[in-house]
Amino acid sequence: MDIKKDKKVRAAFTLDKEVVEALDDFSLSTGQSKSAFVNDCLKQSIDHLKKLSEIINYAKANPGVDLAVIQSRINDELLKAKDSLDGLSKE
Repeated sequence: MDIKKDKKVRAAFTLDKEVVEALDDFSLSTGQSKSAFVNDCLKQSIDHLKKLSEIINYAKANPGVDLAVIQSRINDELLKAKDSLDGLSKE
């Protein structure tokens, strides 16, 4: 029986010092690695990140479009992402 694991890709990011300190504290408190935590948060938001990219690409491709419409779509998607991340703390 083959058990497939998600393939992981190594990535390097520069973060603010206070972000790293918060991740360190969280990791020590929970025992979860910083990488796993960041991956879980981003994975939870992947659909929202993709949607935001679509909206931004649409705005770039259609410079004459009403910016209020684009801003509203972005705000709606950001609120959905926030609600989704808020749900992580309730799990």
